[in-house]
Amino acid sequence: MTPRRTLAAYGLAHVGIFAVEFLVRFHLLKFMTDVVGLRADLAGYAVAIGVVWDAVTDPPMGNLSDRTRTRWGRRRPYILAGGLALALCIAGLFTPPVLASQAGKFAFLLAGYVLLNAAITIISVPHYALGGELSPDSAERTEAYAWLVFWGQIGSILGVVLPGLALAVTGDGSPRLAYSLAAAGVGAAVVATSLATVLAVREPPAPPAGAAPGGPFLRSSLSALRNRAFLPLFAMYTTMTVGLSASAVLALYFYEYRLALSPRQTYTVTSAFVVALCLSLPAWIALGKRFGKKRPALAGCAAYGVLASIGYPLLPPGQVGPPLALGALGGACGGSLVLLYSLATDIVDRDEAISGRHREGLYFGLWNMGTKLARAIAVAGTGILLHRIRFVPNQEQEPGVTQALAWIFGPGSGAFLILGSLIFLAMPAVEARRAQVHRILARRAARR
Repeated sequence: MTPRRTLAAYGLAHVGIFAVEFLVRFHLLKFMTDVVGLRADLAGYAVAIGVVWDAVTDPPMGNLSDRTRTRWGRRRPYILAGGLALALCIAGLFTPPVLASQAGKFAFLLAGYVLLNAAITIISVPHYALGGELSPDSAERTEAYAWLVFWGQIGSILGVVLPGLALAVTGDGSPRLAYSLAAAGVGAAVVATSLATVLAVREPPAPPAGAAPGGPFLRSSLSALRNRAFLPLFAMYTTMTVGLSASAVLALYFYEYRLALSPRQTYTVTSAFVVALCLSLPAWIALGKRFGKKRPALAGCAAYGVLASIGYPLLPPGQVGPPLALGALGGACGGSLVLLYSLATDIVDRDEAISGRHREGLYFGLWNMGTKLARAIAVAGTGILLHRIRFVPNQEQEPGVTQALAWIFGPGSGAFLILGSLIFLAMPAVEARRAQVHRILARRAARR
């Protein structure tokens, strides 16, 4: 039985990872358009190109960590090295030089974002894989990923709120300095939390050589993608990430230009979402134990999509109460995502029982690749749409522009959540054979 303190300490690294991801999701596009002066469509293209280029590195990174053998373990050396690199990259991305041309600004964003995502790959893929190896017990692994989501939401608050706090300290006349300070603070959090996970979690022994993944990397990847249980989960999560990422990118635009909320009110609404999500995690874990993971996850994700599609276009401008309530409801539904990570580890166990190969890192590398490709689509799409609806930063928008923002932010994002839920219906019932899979793995380990 894995101690609860180990399960809790495992997720600490995601404070820093999510702080970076939410600083980027919420603020990067707006920083580049409103502060740096890059056109919205060019900013979207730069981010999308950077993510697509980087996404292909995730499966090789997972495969590499599967095969690594060091005295400190397979995953922890990458978590520490990736944390240090990520801290440097996020600080540099939000401290751009003064560039006059659109081409120069585009090139800086593209190069900086490629490096940032490479660092995220190095730390996050091994970290996700480590969670599936902490315990053979499915309930304990669900709890480990619940801690990961919990700590990740703490990080998301840092990523969303720190720029606002920095602006309050430096004054509204120094947005460049404020964003630079916020990014430096996030970088410090990355170093501290990745180091905390490395020191606090004793990595389980690596499987013997016979259990390591073998064969060409491409063949292993194609085999994983042909997995009848993994493919629907992978497609569902990737599709939903398009909607979630688009919603995150557009949030500041929607709350400022459509609802006319102040920065403090905006941060209150986003914090309500995060708090509700964290508080809902024990309930989703309990529902997963009672009804299995698939049905509660499906219900939560579909409800989240319906709420977003119907609720956001109806919110009245100038009032903080309705978006606060809708954000809290959305967060409570969003907590169901924790069950998807645990389902992925059940699928990896099933694959190992059938193939005899341990490929945790490879599967989570593919998972990360799909997530990044989805974010690329979301960021590029929102940047292009902002340009097409004739959005002009730092001024009052035409009524047609604000109405379009509401439809893109609400039904435009929610449709991907609903579509992902429909895809999820195709996933077979892997949990029904979980006990049989564990018996096979236990006998195989005893023979070794």
